[in-house]
Amino acid sequence: MYLSKVVPNEWPQWVLDLHKQIADFLVSPEGPSWLGIPSSETNGRILDYACGDGVISKALKPHFASIIGMDVSSIMLDKYTATVSNLGLSTMEMMGVRGDLLADTVQTEPPLTEDELNNFDLIAVSMALHHFEDPALSIRKLVSR
Repeated sequence: MYLSKVVPNEWPQWVLDLHKQIADFLVSPEGPSWLGIPSSETNGRILDYACGDGVISKALKPHFASIIGMDVSSIMLDKYTATVSNLGLSTMEMMGVRGDLLADTVQTEPPLTEDELNNFDLIAVSMALHHFEDPALSIRKLVSR
C-alpha cells in the first residue's frame, strides 16, 4: 500500500514512529545547528514540499517566520490546514497550498505569484522522494527556488 493513499490517522505505527523521531530531532537543540541556522533566529521562509499533514512544518516553525506547505493531495492539505489551525497560526505564518512545482506549468491553489514561490531559505522534503519520477531532477528544480 502506498502511503500517499493512506490518511494520517490510518498510517502504520512505523510511519508514526518515524514522524516522531524526525520531529523530535528537529526540535532538539541539535536541530537548528544541523540546519545551519542560529537557534535564536526566527526569520526566513521555508517551503515544506509534499508537506503531508505538516509534521516538518510544525517542528521547524519556531525557527522561521513563514512556511508554505505544498502538496498535490487535497486530503493532505486538509490535514495541513488543521495543523495550522491547531497551532493557532495565521496563513502569513504557515499556509497550505495545493500545487506541483515539478510540473512543466506551475499552478497553485490558492494562486501564488512567482515571487512567492521563490527565494526560500530552506526547502524540506520528508518521506516523499520515492513518489518523484526523477528524484535528482526534482531536487534540482526545488533548489532553483
